[in-house]
Amino acid sequence: MMITTSIEELQQRARRIADEVKSRTSGWHVDVTTTTAYLGAGSLPNQQLKSVAVTLAGQNASEREIAERLRTGTPPVVGRLGRGFVIIDLRAVLPEQDASLIDALVAGLQA
Repeated sequence: MMITTSIEELQQRARRIADEVKSRTSGWHVDVTTTTAYLGAGSLPNQQLKSVAVTLAGQNASEREIAERLRTGTPPVVGRLGRGFVIIDLRAVLPEQDASLIDALVAGLQA
């Protein structure tokens, strides 16, 4: 299912997540960007797929600090680092996990 999710659906989910996180926090840069997902190691290690991500950055915290806050939260959130942001690729998040992701991002940014 995650592999067949349309870019439009990913963009809608990402915008809802970003808007909710922004409404519940302050002082953070929360945005939506297009990105590239990789299908996996095993049989398709280099197979690329367009994706959409929520990006997080802050004026007083590095991308590594933000990533650590999220990894050590409950539930832990693991993103990748790039271009000064923590990148949460929504191809790796099931739609039914969106509310938990929002709560985890808010908690991590408020820590």
